[in-house]
Amino acid sequence: MTVGTLRDQIIYPHLAEECRRRGSVDTDLEDILNQVWTVLLFISFVVVLTYCDCSQTLHGSSLANSYVK
Repeated sequence: MTVGTLRDQIIYPHLAEECRRRGSVDTDLEDILNQVWTVLLFISFVVVLTYCDCSQTLHGSSLANSYVK
């Protein structure tokens, strides 16, 4: 189990006081985490498109038409 807050784990080996002295604030960490989240979301989307056989996927209109006979 890791010790400390998420901030402590992200900025390790630095301390929060060091970062504040250097002018870093929590909004800087939020910006970095948002960038990382965006990249991870994009990578996940690409992986799904790469491995998904979209020809087997029913679109909304195809699904609706399959129930009407």
